[in-house]
Amino acid sequence: MKKIFMLDKLAFYWFSAFLLAAVILSFSHFQSESNDSKYYTDLVVRYHQSDLSHMLTPKWGENFWGFDRDGYMFDQFPGQLLMGIALTKIGVPAEQSLHVLGMFFQICSFLILAKLVAGLSNQENAHFVLLVMLLTPLSFSYNIRANHELGIMFFSFFSLYAGWKLVNTWKWSIAVVFSSTFLLMIKGPFFVFGPILFWLGFYFSEKSKKSNLYFIFAQLLALLFVALTAVGFDYLFIHITGQSFLKEFWHIQINQRALLEIKKHTLLIQKILNFVYYFNHYLAYSLPWSLILVVALFLKNKFRTWCSFLLLPQSLILLSASLVFCLLFSLSDRIAGRYVFPGYYLFSAWIGIGLLGLDQKYSLFILSQKERLQVLIPLLWFISFIVHFI
Repeated sequence: MKKIFMLDKLAFYWFSAFLLAAVILSFSHFQSESNDSKYYTDLVVRYHQSDLSHMLTPKWGENFWGFDRDGYMFDQFPGQLLMGIALTKIGVPAEQSLHVLGMFFQICSFLILAKLVAGLSNQENAHFVLLVMLLTPLSFSYNIRANHELGIMFFSFFSLYAGWKLVNTWKWSIAVVFSSTFLLMIKGPFFVFGPILFWLGFYFSEKSKKSNLYFIFAQLLALLFVALTAVGFDYLFIHITGQSFLKEFWHIQINQRALLEIKKHTLLIQKILNFVYYFNHYLAYSLPWSLILVVALFLKNKFRTWCSFLLLPQSLILLSASLVFCLLFSLSDRIAGRYVFPGYYLFSAWIGIGLLGLDQKYSLFILSQKERLQVLIPLLWFISFIVHFI
């Protein structure tokens, strides 16, 4: 109970910082330097006062990629746009709605992962994991974005946590249905991370015969909802435009992009190179912690301790979840660092948990500062928010 209280207290301070940041952002003229982020923001500005039929069938308009401005956006579902527009209905400025939503998703993602770590080990480990994730390059460069990645991270982490909690009640089945459907509407094929991470969370939980039935029911229901949502959206799209969304989406996203092949190497070698590309990004985006880990292993000869850590449930669940993104996207020769965005934080969290076992000084620091950390962690996040205005 105490560890839950501690995390809830931290969450209260963090969401207070979020509300302050949202107010500052709403009255600012902040613009992201990312072309993708600028474009999705512009979409919300362009469509937030339109009727629903236009919101469901947005056209490219002015864009950075040379697409026909009068052509429909067949390469993505409109979930990101619709969520941004929804926030404008409660008073958030259209220019900042997706930025505010992204910050909310980021904080919720971190807290969900902290709850998982606290449940698997203790609240001190959870606090250290939060510090590790906040003290990485991405946390200082990616918390005010209108892109899809932050929403994908939230619904992915939510599915992982829901799978782990399913043993307590069947109600967590709803979470994977909810998450998988939202992942579909945000980024199409990314819906697969809902059922996969839900399974991983469930696999590392204390299963029972009853919870096994819950799991099967949840997975089938999630896939059913995804299929019905996709078909239902295609029906609406055809009714409004006379064209099939799913047919064009499959042609663009699957045939032209996901199945793109680079013929410089044999199939196996190319997939290994793809994996190396993503894993190098994991190491880079988890700095300085990945470097600290390497130093501890090679200079302090901690390999035996590290091998023991690798077999612990908190290690296996975080490492497996992070590698899911790396491995799946390695299958496609169309590579981009943003595809595995949630994996960066899962990998950083895994390194953080490992460092606690390798060096006692980290645990002693957390124990001595745990009261201050209730304020320090939200403050650190708020500082990373302010950095975007400098």
